[in-house]
Amino acid sequence: MSKTTFAKIALLLLLGAGAVGLWVSGAYENLDPESARQLLIAAGPWGALAYVVAASLMQPLGISIHLFLLTAAMVWPPAVAVTLGWLASIGSGLTAYGFARFMARSWVRKRLPERLTRYDQRLAENGFRTVVLLRLLFFTSPPLQLMLGVSRVRFAAFLAGTAVGNFPQVVVSVFAGAWLKEYTETHPPETWPWGEILPTVFAVAAMLFGAKLAWDRLRPVTGEA
Repeated sequence: MSKTTFAKIALLLLLGAGAVGLWVSGAYENLDPESARQLLIAAGPWGALAYVVAASLMQPLGISIHLFLLTAAMVWPPAVAVTLGWLASIGSGLTAYGFARFMARSWVRKRLPERLTRYDQRLAENGFRTVVLLRLLFFTSPPLQLMLGVSRVRFAAFLAGTAVGNFPQVVVSVFAGAWLKEYTETHPPETWPWGEILPTVFAVAAMLFGAKLAWDRLRPVTGEA
């Protein structure tokens, strides 16, 4: 059994054991946003550490870092939320970097989009600037996280570029979350005009989906031309 397969099985078993534990103990019944918020606040520094570790491990599995950033904005004051969210975004990058570089290098390389692998030469020559640019554009996108791990970028350039490039989006996301928290406190969701909101959302989603289908059909034609 390869190391990658073993790691996947171990992770699945760990997650399964955690889910069973929550169910058997009945703790899942108390899982709601407010109780989780109070739990993190009451835990003090340990709650902050648990938040950073959880985000660092779970974002590479496909859970958007924006969810964690919005959560931080709901729990802590903006300055603390930005700091913890920033550390979490760096931690998620380190997790993906380590996995791609030391555990699944060949597996990752085979599955990366070609447009990302083209940056490898730039990463080798101008690592810091290229990482900053990629982070500003793609933030913590899973393909980018993995690509940086198998690229020729130096670790110091990767870490510094990630820290600088992630910061702007962390700030924007946290302050958006703080605004959302304040808005929902004065305008509870049950008072929102859902009869108007939902049809609008579905209409926009349908138009975007239709546009994507049309683009996918036209792209081969334009490519041949």
